[in-house]
Amino acid sequence: MRTRDLVKWHRAVNEIRYKHTELELLKEMADEYNPIFHAHVRDYCEQVGIDLEALKKRAGLSVVREKSEEEAEKEEDEAKLLQDGEAIDEASEEPDGEEQKKKPKAVEHEMHDIFKRLFKKLAVHLHPDKVMGLTDQERHDRLEMFKDAKQALDDERYFFLLDLSDRFNITLPNNYKQQTRWMKSRSVELESEIKSQKSSFNYAYADCDTDEAREKLVVMFLKQFYGL
Repeated sequence: MRTRDLVKWHRAVNEIRYKHTELELLKEMADEYNPIFHAHVRDYCEQVGIDLEALKKRAGLSVVREKSEEEAEKEEDEAKLLQDGEAIDEASEEPDGEEQKKKPKAVEHEMHDIFKRLFKKLAVHLHPDKVMGLTDQERHDRLEMFKDAKQALDDERYFFLLDLSDRFNITLPNNYKQQTRWMKSRSVELESEIKSQKSSFNYAYADCDTDEAREKLVVMFLKQFYGL
């Protein structure tokens, strides 16, 4: 492989690793601040005399009635969207033309098959039942790495498998150009997910420096969702 192609591959691996890490941190932040933000919403409504439950019913978020399975799933999805924090800037939710392009399924499946084979090579080094002479602690550590590797394969976090392969001196798949193209495409998708997380109320609330800014955000939330 030419040096230029190798450099591009390394850059793509580092970029997708960074974006996965950023997205995971943003999701952790959303989980942490979600109950705090909604508690603030409830407290604000109580202080100013707003019946939040009535607003939810009016908005169709809390209607008690018999539902079909399809209706129940739809309402659950809507409730989860609210719980996770809706985007503040609706325009930011619209993906660019390039972001709307999806990876061809054939390429996606081929990449998964390639890294599935790499995972099987890793399993020989990671699964405790395939490695002799390990201490109890080493068996535990290898089993945890095996589980992490399997999860990485399922989540298409292929960079994690590449890192483990480098650690155990396992030969990497040599389709570097194809990997680079796939990782660039996946990087675009991750960037879209990152933007969505950053446009949520949870993120904005975590980013507020003052009580005044937090209260303004609560008012904005009530206005957007309930027209107050």
